[in-house]
Parts: sequence; structure tokens; C-alpha cells
Amino acid sequence: MMFGTNDNQMHLLNTCPICNSAGQKAVGQSKDYLVSNEIFTLVKCSVCDFVITNPRPTPENIISYYKSGDYISHTDSRKGIFEKVYGIIKGYMLRRKTLIIKSIAKKPRFNILDYGCATGDYLLYLQDRGAVCLGYEPNQDARNRAKQKGVSVLSNDNELLTDHYKNRFDIVTLWHVLEHIPDLQEKVKLFSGLLTQNGAIVVAVPEYKSYDANYYGFDWAAWDVPRHLNHFESKTLTMLLEQNGFIFEKKYPLLFDSFYVAMLSEKNKQNGIAGIIRAFFIGLLSNLKAFFGPIPYSSQIYVFRKKQ
Repeated sequence: MMFGTNDNQMHLLNTCPICNSAGQKAVGQSKDYLVSNEIFTLVKCSVCDFVITNPRPTPENIISYYKSGDYISHTDSRKGIFEKVYGIIKGYMLRRKTLIIKSIAKKPRFNILDYGCATGDYLLYLQDRGAVCLGYEPNQDARNRAKQKGVSVLSNDNELLTDHYKNRFDIVTLWHVLEHIPDLQEKVKLFSGLLTQNGAIVVAVPEYKSYDANYYGFDWAAWDVPRHLNHFESKTLTMLLEQNGFIFEKKYPLLFDSFYVAMLSEKNKQNGIAGIIRAFFIGLLSNLKAFFGPIPYSSQIYVFRKKQ
């Protein structure tokens, strides 16, 4: 397996993907605990404060960093404690996401594209409840699992560029996907062209300004370098979407993410049972501080409406 051991396998961004400024400063380093054990640098834009992984693997090389049986979103495994917890939360979130999406769509039958649909459970759930669903998933194994469940899934962005999909979807969702995308501006423009006149884009991202992120520092599991290329907070995410013709509408907390990310962070530090217990209290404290204070939840869902 080939990792970023030389400059030819790494790509250095010289300008900010959001404001195009050339000024950057390193803010820290984080480790790839999932696959390679390599250390990656996080840099912040001097103008808009957007944080990115830089340098990062090339598009061809980054595929290697997803090749792990522990990458939960690409598998339906329920073997270990983390997979079982993920499965329980996933079931709850299918129901909650559906309520949110129905309130955004404002009609009983709607067209939805889930960009980065993984194994397709979310689309299958919506499909069984009357929605017209399409997924996009670049990982072949995850895509095949989704298709086996009866979900329509595309494998290539070029398929979305055809007139067939222009202004077709009422909603485009990206559940913890935008942080993986290398070409942010191009993708958001693509999503705008796929949406109907009053369509909405729904984005869930981890928040590096949350309490649990601050507590774990650069051991915070949601840095997830180098798979996470982009690290958002409310200001930079809103800037990106507004630049491309969207208006912020609403946001929702993802309450379980603080617990799950805290558990993964403790696992990264090999803290055993004591770590799992501590993760519960850190997750709870993170949610309480977000509820009562100005800091964000560990992860949040943002809804942006396309300008008419």
C-alpha cells in the first residue's frame, strides 16, 4: 500500500480554497490513527481562518488512506464496541434526519441526492417512505452494498453533469462529506446546478471549535487526517456557501457525535475502559457547553437554501 512518503504523492495548496488568500500559518499536527500512523500538518488561512490539511495526499494517492476495515461508514460491520455503538446511533439518526429533511422539502414526495451515500441505508430509509432517491459514492465496496439494497448510486461526478440531472433535486445532502472534498468551489457550484429553484443543501460537519475538540486537542478523532482535508466552523462554511448562491436557513445539533468522537479520541490514546467512561462525561459536557454557551456542538447540520 502506497502512502505519502514522498513529495510526488502529496499536494501543497498555496492559496485558501475559500478566500483565495496566500497567507497561511501552521496551527498544529495530527496523526492518522486509522491507516498509516503518519503525521499531517493543519494550517489556517490568515484572512478567513479556514483550516485545511496541508500538504495533503494527491487525489490518486488518498484512496490508500480509506483502505481500512475500521472505516465504519464504508462497512455494515457490527463486530466491535465502536461499530455496535455506531449502529445504534445510525438507526436513531435515520429517523431524525428524515424528520429534518421532510421539514425542509415541505412536500410529501421529493427528489433527493445524497452525495457520499456510503452503504445507502439513509437513502433506502427515505425511499421506503416515498422519496425519489439517488446516491453518489466513489468507494466501490460501499457503492456495491448500497446497490445490493436496491439504491440507485452513481460512481462518477461526470454523470451528474448531464442535462438529465440539471435542476432536478429538491435537496442535496452531504452527511460528513464536505470535509473530504478537495475541490470545494467546483463541487458547491455543481450542487447549485443540480437543485431546483428553491432547493436546499444540507451539510453535516464536525466543529473544531467545540469543547470536545478543544479538550482532545490534536488527538481529537474528528480531525481524521488526511481523509478530512477541510476543517469547518460556522463562519467559513457560510462563506463557502454564500459565495456560490446560497442563504443560510437553519442549523441543528448532532448530539450523539460528541460522545462517539470522544470515544474514538480515547481509543486513539489507548485509554481502555477508563477512557470510555471519560468519553461519556466529555461528550455530555461538550453538549451542555454548546447548549448554554456560544461554542458549537461537536457536529452540526447546516441548511442552506438556494437563492431564487
